[in-house]
Amino acid sequence: QHVFFATNLCNNRKKINEIIIRLSGTVTATPCIIGENIEGFAIQHQISEKIRHSYVMIADISGEDQCDSCKSKKTCSTLKKGKDKLFRLNTCIEAGIARGAHISLYLVAKGNRQSPPFMFRDMEIQYYDNDCELLAIVHNILRRHRRRVLNLDEIIEIAKKEEQKAKEEEQKAKEEQKAKEEEQKQ
Repeated sequence: QHVFFATNLCNNRKKINEIIIRLSGTVTATPCIIGENIEGFAIQHQISEKIRHSYVMIADISGEDQCDSCKSKKTCSTLKKGKDKLFRLNTCIEAGIARGAHISLYLVAKGNRQSPPFMFRDMEIQYYDNDCELLAIVHNILRRHRRRVLNLDEIIEIAKKEEQKAKEEEQKAKEEQKAKEEEQKQ
């Protein structure tokens, strides 16, 4: 099981993406995958599979208009094409895969509230103004999906409680059976 984080993969977003990957691992005790770390052939298929097998996905659908570095430095690979002005197309497609696979999906976007793509209009989009706010939102989302890591003492304690509970249920069943037998004799 893992978290999938779909986002802008521009070089100038690498640092915040790495922080989110570490944050996700710390909070959920499960790995966090982003498309940039998937290698080999048929990457689109691999990304789809990783999304379908995740238990939660966070998609930052912010378009290039909200990306300060895209606007100022013109470094975003999609800027020249102008296809991702309001919302990032590839991230929206990835979010659609998660939605179709019934994965817990959370949408975030930078900037002012605006009408999202049609298939996401019934979902809440959490907006942020800066990377600090993005980290707070991601942390809050991930806390809902955190995993509890048990140590050996806790596992032994849980096993003892389960064993005690089973013994009590067995004893209760024997007593009920004995009561039925006595009732039938009378």
